[in-house]
Order: sequence, then C-alpha cells, then structure tokens
Amino acid sequence: MGLLVERTIFRTGEASLAVTLPIAWARHEGLRPGNKVEIIINDDLVIRAKARVKNRDKEKMSIHK
Repeated sequence: MGLLVERTIFRTGEASLAVTLPIAWARHEGLRPGNKVEIIINDDLVIRAKARVKNRDKEKMSIHK
C-alpha cells in the first residue's frame, strides 16, 4: 500500500509527543485500538504494524510445515 501523508505532532503530556496514524493504513494492516506497533529509528523513522508481522510469520511457518 503506497501512501504519503503529512501529520501534525502534538503533546500528550509533559514528556511525550504523539502523532495519529492514517485510518486507511490502520485498516489495511488490521489495527485496532490497543494493538502494538514497532517503531524503528535509524536515519529515518519507520512504524510497522506488529500484529501484521506476526500474521506473516505464521503464514510462512504454515507453508514450510
């Protein structure tokens, strides 16, 4: 899924900042409130749907059995 969006960062407390996720991406990844995402920080920042990654691993495992 290709998607380019601009988001505004907002403060959620004294020591935290937050950004909302695009609903189209969240739906595509099957995310619901309470699900976890992985945040990978190198030169760029990547947000990956953790639930979807686990499902892919299960699919790979079932194919190789």
